[in-house]
Amino acid sequence: MSKTEDSAVDNNACRKEEILAISRKSKHDEGVESAENRGSRLGDYSVGVFGTLIAAFALFKGEFATAWAALLIVNAYALGIFLTLYRFTKRKIHFFFVVWTAIILIAFLALFLAAIYGLWIF
Repeated sequence: MSKTEDSAVDNNACRKEEILAISRKSKHDEGVESAENRGSRLGDYSVGVFGTLIAAFALFKGEFATAWAALLIVNAYALGIFLTLYRFTKRKIHFFFVVWTAIILIAFLALFLAAIYGLWIF
């Protein structure tokens, strides 16, 4: 190895040790973070499932305002998730889901308001 290559290798080794030292001092556990992320995703899915079940039972009982309100909340929650994903990733698929969820949210809002004011007839 030449002297320049030797110096670059030593410099990279020093930089790697600095990064490892900073990581050790931060006491940040990636395993805990991974578990928290999985728990958060499980919470997201449970909001969707339980909100949809509430809406289904409300529709079965003829309580349309309750059904639309439950679906409105689920979609508002989903919109928040997709907005966050798009904000940090800037991926086109997340932007698509933001737009699609916003359209669905507006539709459920219209159905909810129509059910409350008695404009919706089944």
